[in-house]
Amino acid sequence: FRSVLELAPDGLMVVDASGVIRLAYARCEQLFGFTPDQLIGQPIEMLVPPDVRPGHAALREGFQRSPAAREMGPDRELRGLRRDGSEFPLETGLSPMPGRGSEGTQIAVSIRDVTERKAQEKALKLAKAKAEEATATKSMFLANMSHEIRTPMNAILNMTGLALEADLPPKPHQFVTVAHSSAKNLLGIL
Repeated sequence: FRSVLELAPDGLMVVDASGVIRLAYARCEQLFGFTPDQLIGQPIEMLVPPDVRPGHAALREGFQRSPAAREMGPDRELRGLRRDGSEFPLETGLSPMPGRGSEGTQIAVSIRDVTERKAQEKALKLAKAKAEEATATKSMFLANMSHEIRTPMNAILNMTGLALEADLPPKPHQFVTVAHSSAKNLLGIL
């Protein structure tokens, strides 16, 4: 069971009711830069960015009052703090574990680095915004061009219509009829 946990793609740890890390598995080192031995016995807040740290204890206590398995992060930005001081976006899963003996309820925590997914989401939003901008520009161009083409096209239709009412020899009449019909079709497309 321990080897399965060591190979898990997410960082896994167990935190006691007071926020002290009791177990940390290998993936935590890749996520945070601390070895499991450096994490065990330390407060979980050491992995929380300084601007969030003051409110973290209250969040932990809130979970203790109403312990139920839950995911955190998909609906809001969560960040972790690495040993080198850099931060990364993450999602966590929390699951209460009954304590043994005099221990209070402990929390099993799974931590997933979502840096790559967030970068892909950002790139997708940017690509979507550019596509929407290109579509709007194209639509505006077509609307302007349509207006600019309609005016001379109406003049062609009127002139060819007048020419068709005149007494023309058969061959020129045929040419004017084709031009008039084509102008009507083009105006219909516009």
